[in-house]
Amino acid sequence: MSRASGNRDIGELYDYSVDAYDKLYYSEQNEKYKSIKDSIDVVGYNLIDLGVGTGLYFENFLCESIYLIGIDLSIKSLYKAYNRGLNYYVDLIYSDAESPPVRLNSIDVLMSVTTVHHFKDIELFVSRTMDSGVKYVFISFLEKVFSEDYIRALANRFGCSYWKAANDYMLYCSKI
Repeated sequence: MSRASGNRDIGELYDYSVDAYDKLYYSEQNEKYKSIKDSIDVVGYNLIDLGVGTGLYFENFLCESIYLIGIDLSIKSLYKAYNRGLNYYVDLIYSDAESPPVRLNSIDVLMSVTTVHHFKDIELFVSRTMDSGVKYVFISFLEKVFSEDYIRALANRFGCSYWKAANDYMLYCSKI
C-alpha cells in the first residue's frame, strides 16, 4: 500500500493526538454525524466513512446499518475504532481516504467528515465520488478553511445541497 509522504505526516499527527481526540472533538463531530443521520434513514444501508478516525459516530449509525467500512491513515485511531465496533459488522482499512481502495458502487452512503481539507485535489475527489454510483454522499468542509461561496459553487456544479453543521459546511448529494 502506498501513500503520499504528506499523508503519512497526517496519519502520524493523528496517531500522536489519538488519546485526546475524543475529548476535544466528540461534541462537534457528533453534531455533524447526527446531521447526516437526521437527513436520511440508514436502516439496511452499507456505509463508508472516509477519515473514520476513532469511530466516534458508531453509536449514531451502526445499530441500524448493515455494514460499515472505515478508512483512515492513523493506525492508533483505527485501533480505537476497532474496539468501538466489536459488536458490529465493521471493516477498517489503513489507507488514504482521498483514493479509497474499495469499489464505491456497492456503497449506499459515503461520509467524509472533517477530512477533505487534507486532500490534494478536492474537486477531483468530489467529482469521482459523484460518478461512483454511491446513492448518498455527505462531505463536510471546515468553515475556517472553505468559504461558503466555494461550497455553493461545488453544490451547484454537482447538483447538491449544503447546510451548516457545527463548524463545517455539509455538502449533500443524492443519486436517488
